[in-house]
Amino acid sequence: MANTENPTKPDTKELIVTTAFRLFSQQGYRDTSVAQIAKEAGLSKGLMYHYFTSKEELLKGIFAHYQSETVHKMDWDSKAPPLENLKKLVDLSFYYLQTQSELRRFSLLLTLQNTVSEELKGMIATGKKQWEAAFEEIFQFLGYHQPQAEALYLSALLDGVAIRHLATGNYPLSEVKQLINRNYGLTPSS
Repeated sequence: MANTENPTKPDTKELIVTTAFRLFSQQGYRDTSVAQIAKEAGLSKGLMYHYFTSKEELLKGIFAHYQSETVHKMDWDSKAPPLENLKKLVDLSFYYLQTQSELRRFSLLLTLQNTVSEELKGMIATGKKQWEAAFEEIFQFLGYHQPQAEALYLSALLDGVAIRHLATGNYPLSEVKQLINRNYGLTPSS
């Protein structure tokens, strides 16, 4: 249990978000109560409701927190070569799989749950569309005949890699990343 004597407002909100994220990832959204989150965070339920008016609002807060972190990392230099930006996005995708697999699992499970609101599903879809738009822009710069189709293909490919990685304990991420890099010309020829 966390020690939360006199936490500052940003610290308290962050504590609630990270605790809820961990419990939702371990137990599922439906099976985690606000009381459990409060107890685990060392806070009262009343204080939790001060920051988030409902469990659904807390879920949206978690997603918004991690989505903004991802969008921040997605920023690239528009003057950089397109292949450099494509490599950055592919690297970022694999970074999240290697270091933030719980976040990827959490997003995937939310997408598939019937208990999640349409608003939250829309937030997830918006995040996905941001990735696809970034890929499409790069493929346009690279002169691909069908940049939107190529962006959707790469996005689906990365989703498939994520699902396989999450479903198995020994998925060869490094080898798959090397293959994607080679197929898109993101590594120097040997």
